[in-house]
Amino acid sequence: MELCPDSQEFENIDLCILNTVGTLPRYEALRGNKLLIKNTDFYAIFFSETCRYYKVGMIRLKKNRSIRAEIHGNS
Repeated sequence: MELCPDSQEFENIDLCILNTVGTLPRYEALRGNKLLIKNTDFYAIFFSETCRYYKVGMIRLKKNRSIRAEIHGNS
């Protein structure tokens, strides 16, 4: 398999199937450098959906931390 010429400038490249990983790794992968996007319409929809899931997850995490702090104190 021949590498994309742009990939030569990066030391480490993580390859994964994005629709099989959780929201955080998907978000991190999508906001980084892209080597290839075959379908920009699909990418835009997938990225938008991922950002919404990420935002909801961060809101939930903040709420859970607040509840934990109330129960256990601010440690």
